[in-house]
Parts: sequence; structure tokens; C-alpha cells
Amino acid sequence: MSNWSLDSQNAGVLCSALDPGPTIPSSPAPVNIREGIPHSLTTSPAKPKRRRSARLPVDQATFAAENARLEQEWLKVQREWGCYPQQARPRSRREELQKLPALCNDFDSFEKQMARLDGQPDDQDGLVRQIRDFLNERKRALERQQAEAKMKQNMESVNRTRQGVEDFRRESDIQIKQLKQIVHANGLELQQIAHRADQLVDEVSSNPCGGFVSLGRREETFFSLNI
Repeated sequence: MSNWSLDSQNAGVLCSALDPGPTIPSSPAPVNIREGIPHSLTTSPAKPKRRRSARLPVDQATFAAENARLEQEWLKVQREWGCYPQQARPRSRREELQKLPALCNDFDSFEKQMARLDGQPDDQDGLVRQIRDFLNERKRALERQQAEAKMKQNMESVNRTRQGVEDFRRESDIQIKQLKQIVHANGLELQQIAHRADQLVDEVSSNPCGGFVSLGRREETFFSLNI
């Protein structure tokens, strides 16, 4: 046998081994009973369904009312921060809260806005009025503290003056008491001198002739007492 024949036989065996043969389906395709046609041939391939988002009906009146409210809010906020530059003004209450630190740090515009707000009626309901009320309350508190401090200084000054008056009165009472003692002592001496003078007068009147000599002696004694 030649090599070619062996190769031919091996090739045929190889082909027969590799050929799987006809396949038998495990389950038959569904058959349309009415027409006898397989179901896979009568039905079209399934297409993905489109999901339609449910759209809620728009209430035009509510929409218009909300727009009007936002517009009024914008106008009020713009008016409340009117002394600030246009680009620095908040456009809503929420933005007002967000920009509040920057608004308060702009001292020039803030002072102008406070001065302008002081001249307007208190019909504001935004943060500007709350800030002004807070600043006014703090200002009043500072004024009360200053008034209390000044009153305390005045009371201390009054107490010092009162203490000085008491010290002066005490010293004056001591001096007056000393003067009274001196006057009383001098009064006693004057009474003694007057009593002695009365005695001399009585002696002279009782002995008019011989009383001149004794009177001279008594006068010397009287003057010596005075000296």
C-alpha cells in the first residue's frame, strides 16, 4: 500500500471523526395550532418600548404668581441694598444670606445704606433692618455702658468731695473747740479783773480821804496783774 493510500484512509477517518452529524433540537419550536406554522415564523422580533416621561400639567396661574413673587423679592432686595454697586447687590433672599459677609465688609457702602435706611419708614423685612436693629441695640448698650461709667466717676468724685467736707468739718470742730476753751479761760480772767476793780471802787468810796494812798498801791497791784 502506498503512502498516498494510507494518507487517504487517514484523511477519511479524520473527516468522519470530526463531522458532528445532524443535530436534533432538544425541544421543538412552538407551532401555531390554527395555521400549523411555527411560532417563531409568525411573531416579529420584540422591539424595546420607549419610556415616555409623565408630564405634569402646568398651572399657569401658579407659575405667574411665583414669577410675580420672585420679581417683588428682587425689587425689595435691590432697594434694600441700593447704596451698593449694581454687581454687588444680592438678587434674592438666599443670595443675600450668601453675600452677607461681603456686604458687611464693604464699610463705605454699608454706612451709606444705614444712613439711608434711618431716614426711611420701618417697613423693611429683610436683613438690612435686622442688621440696623442689632447695630442700634449695640449702640444703645455702649451708650448705657458709657453713661454708667460716667456716673460711676461722678459718684467717686462726689464721695471724695463729701469725704473732704467731713474732714474739714472735723478739723473745724476741733479748732472751734480749742477757741472756745481759750475764750472761756480769758473770760474767767476778765471776771477776776472786774471783781478786783469792783473791790477797789468799794474801798475808795468807803474811805475817800485816806483811800488815795491805798488806791495807788492797789492800782499798781492791778496793773501788775494785767501785765
